[in-house]
Amino acid sequence: QAGNQIESNAGKRFLEVSIFEGALRASFAEQGIQELQRWTDACIVIPNQNLFRVSDENTDFRKAFRFADALCVEAVTTIRNLISAPGSQPQDWETFRDAMTRSGKAIFGVGRASGSSRATRATKQAIECPLMEEFSLSNAKSLVISIEAGDDINGSEIEAILKIFRTKENGTPTLVHKKISSITQNDEILISFFAIDLK
Repeated sequence: QAGNQIESNAGKRFLEVSIFEGALRASFAEQGIQELQRWTDACIVIPNQNLFRVSDENTDFRKAFRFADALCVEAVTTIRNLISAPGSQPQDWETFRDAMTRSGKAIFGVGRASGSSRATRATKQAIECPLMEEFSLSNAKSLVISIEAGDDINGSEIEAILKIFRTKENGTPTLVHKKISSITQNDEILISFFAIDLK
């Protein structure tokens, strides 16, 4: 019933799920995730215990969950920007759609940095996103990378970003990237990526 409702609601391409990995509840959660993957193109899972990596003993539970909510918003915003930013072409959506369709398990990461070595620092921050499950980019079939920065970004910075991703993967994934012009504060650069169809 839940699957039918998900399918009928919006033809959704992404579903974010948070779980605690206690033995019994983890078993139920895994069953649920497997069922949800039948109805979504890509499923991003955020284990609840990973919230402790970005909070401390003084962080209440409701506030901790906002970290997961914020990451989910970032993922949706990235998709929106990839397909609707000024200068986007129909093939941009087609490329993204082809990469995401029926891709199963996915990972999302986001990083920001400004100043010296901003491209390298933002990329490493995105890849090391503490809320995500343990993963290896070498297990991904496709990588979709969004590079959002002002017009001051240069070619060497873009190459530095892509080089880090190429070093992490094993050479087989389809790598799709797009640079999006935006007005950022303090020469900030924003790197977002999806690692898709994880084995």
